[in-house]
Amino acid sequence: MTSSTGAGLRVLAGGTFDRFHDGHKALLARAVSLAKGSPVIVGVTSDAFMRNLKFHAIETYEARAASVAGFVRSVGGKAEIIELNDRFGPALHEPAGSILCVSDETYASGLELNRLRKKAGRKALGIDRVPMVTGSDFLRISSTRIREGLIDFKGRRKKPVVVRVGSKNPVKILGARQACKSLFGAGFRVVPTGAKSGIPEQPFGHDITLQGAKNRAMNAYKSGKCDYGIGLESGLVRLGKMHFDVQFCAVYEPDSGFSIGHSMGFNIPDSVVERIRREGTSLGDVMSELSGIEKIGNGGGAIYHLSGGRLHRAEMVRESLLCAMIPRIARYASLPGNKKIKK
Repeated sequence: MTSSTGAGLRVLAGGTFDRFHDGHKALLARAVSLAKGSPVIVGVTSDAFMRNLKFHAIETYEARAASVAGFVRSVGGKAEIIELNDRFGPALHEPAGSILCVSDETYASGLELNRLRKKAGRKALGIDRVPMVTGSDFLRISSTRIREGLIDFKGRRKKPVVVRVGSKNPVKILGARQACKSLFGAGFRVVPTGAKSGIPEQPFGHDITLQGAKNRAMNAYKSGKCDYGIGLESGLVRLGKMHFDVQFCAVYEPDSGFSIGHSMGFNIPDSVVERIRREGTSLGDVMSELSGIEKIGNGGGAIYHLSGGRLHRAEMVRESLLCAMIPRIARYASLPGNKKIKK
């Protein structure tokens, strides 16, 4: 990332700027701050260019350019607006030393631009990368989601958040619903989804258990339209000479990829661990036999039996999912006006 060091710096930004929203505002506000009083050169894609890309549902060029100009003025800046009929416009020929402001979404295009400049014998532009702006559902604010009626211009959710959980185990679904209620209030829908983990039934160790959770999350996301895919996987993790049962959670959506969390853990008796290894079975099967509770993993789980009913497996699911969402929650909380998150 390159920053400005004085007045007169040439700063560029570009985009479609359809359904002008808080993400656009963050990009342009950053560009104005870097320009230090000089005009920001803003490329706005033309109607003809967007039609060639088979984008017909966007606002007119005039409306989009007016939104850009009005916002830049509102934050004390000046805008030189250029109509773009291709991806890069005048940025390919821009003098060296200029700065290109990009979002997380368009960062790859900025790198491609510099590769083309280098190929043409020109020096690379400085790239200033502006973090994505997320809405109340902790997902990126985008013109597409606004057009679909999912969120408003400030990222406030207008339709229920759809969460696909890669399991049909009722206790996992219960824990996921408890977590989602804390995250999204009443505006969510949990969809139980059969999703393969791709690992042994009883995983040992952090790495393989986490991989199972990630596989389930990805497979759940791909199984049908949703906002998030959730993968849950319990594994036996060794600490010193003891083994602990821990619930891992992976949350997936394509903009941010995976975020990871895990629950509290509890010590599994050595005799149980030895039997699992010897017989090639699972903790759930052994604990069902020892407790006399059929399919113990579909109820309170081994933790419920071993704690004398004081703890429940659904709590582990809820904990792991909320912990997996912490990076997304923290990013949303860091945005202006979002310091206080409503439960």
